[in-house]
Amino acid sequence: MRRLFLKFASFVPIVLLVAAVNRSIDPARFYGTHFLDPSRDRYEGTVIDNLLAGRSQTLVGPYNEPLVHEAVFRAKRPIDVLILGSSVAKAINSDSFPGQHVYNGSISAYELEEAAAVYQLAWEAGRRPKRVVLEFHGHELGPRGWDILPELAPVMLRVRKRLGLPTDAESKLMQFAENIRPDKQSTATQFTAEQGWLHPYDKLFSVRYFQFCLRSLGTARPEEKPPTAGIGKKAMQPAEERQVLCPDGSVLWSRQWLSHTPKQIRQRLQIEGFKAAVSNRATLFPGRCRLFDAWMTDLEQSGTQIELVLVPPFPAAADRMRTFYEQVQRHYPVADCESYLRSFAAKHRLQIDGSLDPHRAGVTEDEYVDYIHMRREGIGRLMARGKTERGSGK
Repeated sequence: MRRLFLKFASFVPIVLLVAAVNRSIDPARFYGTHFLDPSRDRYEGTVIDNLLAGRSQTLVGPYNEPLVHEAVFRAKRPIDVLILGSSVAKAINSDSFPGQHVYNGSISAYELEEAAAVYQLAWEAGRRPKRVVLEFHGHELGPRGWDILPELAPVMLRVRKRLGLPTDAESKLMQFAENIRPDKQSTATQFTAEQGWLHPYDKLFSVRYFQFCLRSLGTARPEEKPPTAGIGKKAMQPAEERQVLCPDGSVLWSRQWLSHTPKQIRQRLQIEGFKAAVSNRATLFPGRCRLFDAWMTDLEQSGTQIELVLVPPFPAAADRMRTFYEQVQRHYPVADCESYLRSFAAKHRLQIDGSLDPHRAGVTEDEYVDYIHMRREGIGRLMARGKTERGSGK
């Protein structure tokens, strides 16, 4: 018995060493304040610091949006209203929700899955917003036009499991999760793919995480961006192209975008490839409708208010798209999307603002900075009209 005890005791220093290394190096930022440590993600760290301090941040280029959103959620910042959507939704700001704590968690080039994954990050951090505002621009319920963001694939797996959705749609997500394993690439995403009841403390004694920590020594942090502001292979944007991230997570469009006139936007609609890009869109996809239904039902049952914001394209662009579909004799899928959303909203008594038809929405050409993004005041009026119509019983 004594010999067995001595053998066991001899392993204690090794176990403590593994735990100490995993805790101090912590490339996945699991412990203490590591997640909010700017030195671990230079560009994103600065963005996070400014957001949490209530300061605006001039963006010199793209940044890791999921990382910043998760940091805000984990910082326990009060959130009454959570806005989710694509870059189209980034103009929605706290002016539309006076007296409430607002955070815009939209993702550029988003699809429905990214929005659900961002909400999952908030939910896992204990955030329970009173209202979720979800932006739609017309194609979210059809087949995906591109792959899900790799860093959100593991999160989307957790979304599907929490909502009790069928696993047949998880195969591609699993492929993404496997492709970003730490032993294949220098990323910590795989360690967050599965979160058991001991997470993240089980990683303290993980030999695999210990090996990953050692590999990260002497190199850049796994998620760290280069000194050129963390914008990947792209160069820093010129000053006139830089957007400003506001403390509520919304965005002030760049000077270049704000200078665009309706005439210039109409001219851009003549770009080659615009016809092909829109005429190949399909109609509603059952799997994505199931995701939307399950997610909205989950929010509704939790007592969360839901507001759907339908943002139409630039009026001339919408007319052009309808003409393209007529020419190829195909059904216009955007109309199906709005019909489905309105039917669901009526059944579940959800708030719905705007319309995917710009003429029905009552928008004007001067409310846009390009053929999909509205100016802040324009999208604010779009949402205000929805509230006015509901108040008048229309």
